[in-house]
Amino acid sequence: MTKKVLAIACLFVFSNPVFMQQIESEIQNLQFVNNGILFTDNFSSAIYLLSENKISELISSRGVGNHFTVSKDKLLLGVKIIDKNDLQQPAIYELKTGKLISLESKQKRCGQVSFSDSGEISYSVDDKLILLKNNSRKEFDLPAYSNLTPISPNGKFVAFNDNADQIFILNIEKNNFEKISDSEFGYFSPTWSPDSKNLMYSSLSGNIFVYNLESQKIYNLGEGFNPRWSEDSKQIIFYRKEISGGKLLNTDIFIWNSDSETIEQFTDTPEEFEIDPVFIDDTVIYINSAKSEIVYKSLAENIEIKKISVPKIFHKKISGNDSTENLNALDIPYINQVYDTPDWFNGNWACGPTSAMMVIAYYKLLPKWDIFCSWPNGHYSSYGNYIADKYYFRQMDYSSAADDPNGNPGYGGYGYMWTGNYSPHSRIALYYKNHGLTSATYDSPPFSQAKEEILSNYPYTMCVELTSAGHIVVAHGF
Repeated sequence: MTKKVLAIACLFVFSNPVFMQQIESEIQNLQFVNNGILFTDNFSSAIYLLSENKISELISSRGVGNHFTVSKDKLLLGVKIIDKNDLQQPAIYELKTGKLISLESKQKRCGQVSFSDSGEISYSVDDKLILLKNNSRKEFDLPAYSNLTPISPNGKFVAFNDNADQIFILNIEKNNFEKISDSEFGYFSPTWSPDSKNLMYSSLSGNIFVYNLESQKIYNLGEGFNPRWSEDSKQIIFYRKEISGGKLLNTDIFIWNSDSETIEQFTDTPEEFEIDPVFIDDTVIYINSAKSEIVYKSLAENIEIKKISVPKIFHKKISGNDSTENLNALDIPYINQVYDTPDWFNGNWACGPTSAMMVIAYYKLLPKWDIFCSWPNGHYSSYGNYIADKYYFRQMDYSSAADDPNGNPGYGGYGYMWTGNYSPHSRIALYYKNHGLTSATYDSPPFSQAKEEILSNYPYTMCVELTSAGHIVVAHGF
């Protein structure tokens, strides 16, 4: 029987995938309310209010900082609460009273809460869409569970995705929906323009798209992260990353203008990391993650107005239920790219060949080649040598060299994937084939594809955004 591995599925992957360097920002996802600035931490474990240079924690729950929303009058937050047993509840938080109001009983799956301008509340429970207004409740059947179901500001439409990560728009009055994405990639994070005339969404590969409801035209803005609309719906602001040689070098802010259909660079600061920009009136506000600052700049003159230094947050990572009772998983040998490779080799850039070697070890295609590794405690690694040392297999000589982060040459799988102008993105599938596996490369595949491969007992190699510069992993369960 032919052994198979799907490699490499590129989710949140960029032109030159790299692995360990990332943006370490304690403040993310800026939202503005009447008495200050809301943000979350890099674990998304809480929502904080910065007011008069003082930070107060409003809500703490696993993942609560992901996709939280603010009502039009800036008095309510829409959140999803996840307890220690992984049960979920949609909820609203009253900023004036500090009261958290649950909208449903605890569920295995519910979605994020969103608001229309007139006060309607939208969220999902399993594959049902729930709309609340005053004392009325409406339910709509969705084709699949969707975590994000944002209602348009005018209250006429709801956007969602299906199991294939395609974007749909539901017409609430007509109770019908249509697919607007092209099925070429997987997509996520639909976001309405304030005038409800356009829907912005992103591909899993990191490109931004805008769909115009009237013309049905789709605009491709290219690569961009954490995009936000301007209040007049005429501009989108986002940031891009500069990655080279295994390092995240820089991020800068860009603005798309819908009238001219052009993109302008707003910041140009080498070796600084501007992220999560937003528009407030005629001001651009963003995070300088390297300095833990919130920076205000005038939109027209691009002149700095002020900076706010954010005090350190003593947050903690909130863990969930570690039970594996309902886990579907393949028994894949684990190899650590740093601690299970030779002591003379720095494996911080080696997640691609390390992931590939875990799959090769799973199929027992190479004999064990034990090496003693001294960190963090002395131990033997059976496959780490193949990642960095020379070897010969199936008439293929893995003696090409590529420098590790310390400038020392690495060979084996590392040298094969990184030599010259190559990268794991361009060579990992061929590396699998050289070892006798059937493999294919997909950009931005949907979650349903990963699930299907794992259920068929095929390891699924993915490039994901576990770090802001990208990271290659092997998915073996769900």
